[in-house]
Amino acid sequence: MKIEQGFTLIELVAVLVILGILSATAIPKYMDMRSEAQIAALSGFKGVLKSANKIQHAKAVTQRQNKLEWGYLCMDKTNDAYNRDCVAAKRNWMQYGHMYANWVDSIRRTLGQTQNGNITWMASASVAPRIAGTLCATDWCVVDLLPTFRGYTKTTAETAAGTKLAYFYPKGYAYNENCGVYMMNPLNYESTKFGIITQAC
Repeated sequence: MKIEQGFTLIELVAVLVILGILSATAIPKYMDMRSEAQIAALSGFKGVLKSANKIQHAKAVTQRQNKLEWGYLCMDKTNDAYNRDCVAAKRNWMQYGHMYANWVDSIRRTLGQTQNGNITWMASASVAPRIAGTLCATDWCVVDLLPTFRGYTKTTAETAAGTKLAYFYPKGYAYNENCGVYMMNPLNYESTKFGIITQAC
């Protein structure tokens, strides 16, 4: 009769030691790779925003709208200097010819020129604390009309002018986590500012 033997205690301990060593080295490496991938995604999205903003500004120059503190571009016309007959559905609000952080549809419509992103508006600054723990369920979520934002320090001129910011954060993250892309309205004729916040990625 054949006698079946199990593992000895020494063999089991050896397996556990090997698994412990693997987990101690592999898991942190996996977490680092995940963080690096997320930061790369933020950088890529920041690049998309900057490129779309440049396209919009170029169109604003052709429509002679880039000198206005705020105004709108007509998304299907290029020869109407003041866009008087542009229907509301085709208007894209902007500031000095750049995307407007105070109005999320300005961001959506500008991005529509370059890619069809899935961006969900979550809140404006006044109610942002209420959604602090709510995870983003789409590709990107945005909070707009922010007077200030962690990770970005306004200049004296920006503070005096009351410039606003919009903050984008990716799927699976919440507004109160430091992992996202910010955009700040231009001051006078300067370009819109973009940056990434990566502490919690």
